[in-house]
Amino acid sequence: MWDSLFITLGIMAVGMGAFYAYRWVHMRQALQHLSEQSTDIIRQDLLGYQPDMASVVLFTADYCAPCKLQQRPILKQLRQQWDNIQVLEVNVEENPQLAEAWGVMSLPTTFVLDKQGKPHGVNHGVASLQKLHTQLQAVV
Repeated sequence: MWDSLFITLGIMAVGMGAFYAYRWVHMRQALQHLSEQSTDIIRQDLLGYQPDMASVVLFTADYCAPCKLQQRPILKQLRQQWDNIQVLEVNVEENPQLAEAWGVMSLPTTFVLDKQGKPHGVNHGVASLQKLHTQLQAVV
């Protein structure tokens, strides 16, 4: 009986480790890909992008409940607390190629860009207000 339990726990641990390793590698690849793009390409990709401002880019969709109910209110609070940032939204239903190019695997996904348009953070799932504050403080 204990053998079965330990085998099951071992398989679960290996599976979780593989998932987090894949997620970490994917995040690094997305950040590296975006780092290699010029600011001009990012400016073309993101409607409303203004250079020389730190940015938070939200990848969302109309069907995404956490995007509407959690992430957007957090970003609204962020806008009220930071006057020198821009928040941009990308609808993945309208721009699936853009979501793929940025390595978006789940919704919501947020990227934090510095004033030069270089990515410094990516958050898969709902990003807390505190986490976004910390990421923005590193780039402003």
